[in-house]
Amino acid sequence: EMCIRDSINAEYGDPFLGAMSQTLHQQFKQHKRREPPSDAKQHTRKRAALDGKNLSVTSSQAFEGTMSADEQLMLHQFDLDIAFGPALGLTRSERWTRADKLNLNPPPEVKQLLEKRSVDASTSAQGEEAAQAKDDDVEQCIWEGRV
Repeated sequence: EMCIRDSINAEYGDPFLGAMSQTLHQQFKQHKRREPPSDAKQHTRKRAALDGKNLSVTSSQAFEGTMSADEQLMLHQFDLDIAFGPALGLTRSERWTRADKLNLNPPPEVKQLLEKRSVDASTSAQGEEAAQAKDDDVEQCIWEGRV
Protein backbone atom coordinates (compact mmCIF):
# COMPACT_ATOMS: atom_id res chain seq x y z
CA GLU A 1 0.00 0.00 0.00
CA MET A 2 1.41 3.36 -1.02
CA CYS A 3 1.30 6.31 1.40
CA ILE A 4 0.63 9.88 0.34
CA ARG A 5 4.29 10.85 0.62
CA ASP A 6 5.27 8.03 -1.74
CA SER A 7 2.60 8.95 -4.29
CA ILE A 8 3.64 12.64 -4.26
CA ASN A 9 7.30 11.63 -4.51
CA ALA A 10 6.53 9.39 -7.48
CA GLU A 11 4.59 12.14 -9.26
CA TYR A 12 6.65 15.25 -8.44
CA GLY A 13 10.01 13.96 -7.17
CA ASP A 14 12.29 14.67 -4.21
CA PRO A 15 12.98 18.34 -4.99
CA PHE A 16 9.26 19.15 -4.69
CA LEU A 17 8.95 17.29 -1.38
CA GLY A 18 12.04 19.04 -0.01
CA ALA A 19 10.74 22.48 -0.98
CA MET A 20 7.26 21.71 0.38
CA SER A 21 8.70 20.38 3.62
CA GLN A 22 10.80 23.53 4.08
CA THR A 23 7.83 25.80 3.30
CA LEU A 24 5.61 24.00 5.77
CA HIS A 25 8.31 24.07 8.41
CA GLN A 26 8.71 27.84 8.01
CA GLN A 27 4.96 28.39 7.95
CA PHE A 28 4.25 26.41 11.08
CA LYS A 29 7.44 27.01 13.02
CA GLN A 30 7.08 26.36 16.71
CA HIS A 31 8.19 29.11 18.99
CA LYS A 32 9.71 28.45 22.37
CA ARG A 33 8.00 30.10 25.29
CA ARG A 34 9.93 32.82 26.99
CA GLU A 35 10.62 32.18 30.61
CA PRO A 36 9.31 34.98 32.85
CA PRO A 37 11.88 36.83 34.93
CA SER A 38 12.42 35.16 38.28
CA ASP A 39 11.17 38.23 40.15
CA ALA A 40 7.90 38.40 38.16
CA LYS A 41 4.67 37.92 40.06
CA GLN A 42 3.06 34.54 39.76
CA HIS A 43 0.05 34.54 37.46
CA THR A 44 -3.17 33.96 39.35
CA ARG A 45 -6.18 32.41 37.73
CA LYS A 46 -9.40 34.35 37.49
CA ARG A 47 -12.18 33.07 39.64
CA ALA A 48 -14.92 31.23 37.80
CA ALA A 49 -18.15 33.11 37.19
CA LEU A 50 -20.68 32.65 39.92
CA ASP A 51 -23.60 30.36 39.28
CA GLY A 52 -26.93 32.16 39.54
CA LYS A 53 -28.26 29.50 41.88
CA ASN A 54 -25.87 30.82 44.53
CA LEU A 55 -27.36 34.30 44.18
CA SER A 56 -29.71 34.84 47.11
CA VAL A 57 -32.90 36.86 46.92
CA THR A 58 -31.56 39.54 49.24
CA SER A 59 -28.17 39.77 47.55
CA SER A 60 -29.77 40.11 44.12
CA GLN A 61 -31.24 43.46 45.21
CA ALA A 62 -33.83 43.04 42.46
CA PHE A 63 -36.64 44.14 44.74
CA GLU A 64 -36.68 47.33 46.73
CA GLY A 65 -38.77 46.30 49.70
CA THR A 66 -42.03 46.45 47.77
CA MET A 67 -42.82 42.73 48.22
CA SER A 68 -42.90 40.13 50.91
CA ALA A 69 -39.99 37.73 51.17
CA ASP A 70 -42.18 34.86 49.88
CA GLU A 71 -43.19 36.85 46.79
CA GLN A 72 -39.57 37.82 46.13
CA LEU A 73 -38.47 34.20 46.48
CA MET A 74 -41.18 33.02 44.09
CA LEU A 75 -40.11 35.49 41.37
CA HIS A 76 -36.44 34.77 42.06
CA GLN A 77 -36.99 31.03 41.56
CA PHE A 78 -38.99 31.70 38.39
CA ASP A 79 -36.09 33.79 37.01
CA LEU A 80 -33.56 31.06 37.76
CA ASP A 81 -35.58 28.19 36.29
CA ILE A 82 -34.36 27.68 32.72
CA ALA A 83 -37.22 25.29 32.03
CA PHE A 84 -39.40 28.30 31.17
CA GLY A 85 -37.06 29.68 28.51
CA PRO A 86 -34.79 32.72 28.38
CA ALA A 87 -35.24 35.36 31.05
CA LEU A 88 -33.48 38.26 29.33
CA GLY A 89 -35.18 40.37 26.71
CA LEU A 90 -38.66 39.53 28.01
CA THR A 91 -40.68 40.80 30.91
CA ARG A 92 -41.71 38.20 33.44
CA SER A 93 -45.29 38.36 32.14
CA GLU A 94 -44.12 37.81 28.56
CA ARG A 95 -41.92 34.93 29.68
CA TRP A 96 -44.74 33.36 31.67
CA THR A 97 -47.15 33.69 28.72
CA ARG A 98 -44.57 32.23 26.31
CA ALA A 99 -43.91 29.29 28.64
CA ASP A 100 -47.66 28.70 29.01
CA LYS A 101 -48.19 28.71 25.21
CA LEU A 102 -45.35 26.18 24.86
CA ASN A 103 -46.97 23.96 27.54
CA LEU A 104 -44.00 24.30 29.87
CA ASN A 105 -46.33 24.60 32.88
CA PRO A 106 -45.11 27.82 34.51
CA PRO A 107 -46.32 28.29 38.09
CA PRO A 108 -49.79 29.90 38.15
CA GLU A 109 -48.84 31.66 41.39
CA VAL A 110 -46.27 33.71 39.46
CA LYS A 111 -48.91 34.85 36.95
CA GLN A 112 -51.29 35.77 39.78
CA LEU A 113 -48.57 37.75 41.54
CA LEU A 114 -47.59 39.56 38.34
CA GLU A 115 -51.21 40.44 37.57
CA LYS A 116 -51.82 41.58 41.16
CA ARG A 117 -48.68 43.75 41.14
CA SER A 118 -49.54 45.19 37.73
CA VAL A 119 -53.00 46.20 38.98
CA ASP A 120 -51.49 47.62 42.18
CA ALA A 121 -49.00 49.67 40.17
CA SER A 122 -51.61 51.03 37.74
CA THR A 123 -54.07 52.03 40.49
CA SER A 124 -51.40 53.52 42.70
CA ALA A 125 -51.89 57.12 43.76
CA GLN A 126 -48.12 57.61 43.86
CA GLY A 127 -47.95 59.16 40.42
CA GLU A 128 -47.15 57.87 36.95
CA GLU A 129 -43.36 57.54 37.41
CA ALA A 130 -43.59 55.76 40.75
CA ALA A 131 -46.21 53.36 39.39
CA GLN A 132 -44.02 52.60 36.36
CA ALA A 133 -40.97 52.01 38.60
CA LYS A 134 -43.02 49.67 40.79
CA ASP A 135 -44.25 47.79 37.70
CA ASP A 136 -40.68 47.52 36.34
CA ASP A 137 -39.54 46.17 39.71
CA VAL A 138 -41.95 43.27 39.31
CA GLU A 139 -41.65 42.71 35.55
CA GLN A 140 -37.85 42.75 35.10
CA CYS A 141 -35.94 39.56 35.90
CA ILE A 142 -33.05 39.58 38.35
CA TRP A 143 -30.57 39.37 35.45
CA GLU A 144 -31.76 42.58 33.79
CA GLY A 145 -28.93 45.12 33.73
CA ARG A 146 -26.43 42.59 35.12
CA VAL A 147 -25.65 40.51 32.06
